[in-house]
Amino acid sequence: MIKPETLELRLKEDEVFEPKTREINFEVQELFHFTRTNVNEVIRDFYESLTRAIFSGTLRERQNETSAVEPDLTDVLRSRYIEVKAAGHTRKIMLKDGQISKYSKLQTSDYPIQNPRIYWTLFRYGVRGIQNKYGHKPTDEIIDYLSQDTRFMVGLPFSVIYELHEEGFGENGLATRFNGKIGTPCTNFSTVMFDLFFSKPEQALEMFGLNPEDFRIRRHRVPEDILMNSHPLKPFPLVLIKDNDQHHACWIERLKRKQKEEVPF
Repeated sequence: MIKPETLELRLKEDEVFEPKTREINFEVQELFHFTRTNVNEVIRDFYESLTRAIFSGTLRERQNETSAVEPDLTDVLRSRYIEVKAAGHTRKIMLKDGQISKYSKLQTSDYPIQNPRIYWTLFRYGVRGIQNKYGHKPTDEIIDYLSQDTRFMVGLPFSVIYELHEEGFGENGLATRFNGKIGTPCTNFSTVMFDLFFSKPEQALEMFGLNPEDFRIRRHRVPEDILMNSHPLKPFPLVLIKDNDQHHACWIERLKRKQKEEVPF
């Protein structure tokens, strides 16, 4: 867990990342109806809307999806897709096999975006057991909590996410496999690793066999005047990692070769 004083220091030192918009209004896309508030749906739409405000793009419409692959945000102008994840400080990040496979195909496809950049934004919030704690609360109260207790964000390119997923099949204890008959096959990377990508991203890359020189790492913070459905968003720091052009091109070629090897005929 990142110490509060570390976060405070980062807020003082890091440059402000100018968002695309500062006033965000969104509605929760309810796919399932429960007698209690589905906190996960609120979390999902909160952070997807916040990511759109920070980076721009078009949000997916879950009730009207037609494509087999629907990134959370699509930005044709900037040739990129963004996947959004969020977890409490004791939760692992789940990299589902099916989702990684779909994004791999999207990465090497020319449609609807040729040679896209794909990023995953990972948000950390503070509370444990958020469904139990806030499941009986109105949606507006959950939005207020998330606005005040988002700790930090890490942005990773898909090349890193792909390697993290692959590490689950090896002996790296920081990425573990789940292949049970009940549940979704996936690789989980630990909460310790999530925190390390924020606090020491160069070291985190090296621990997964990646060269930090192949990436550009930037440290920023969100400004103080962002509103989420009229709730003031407390500033938080973020780390953005982007693979350089040469590494990106080489990685895509390796991915294409692997995809050809996996074709059974």
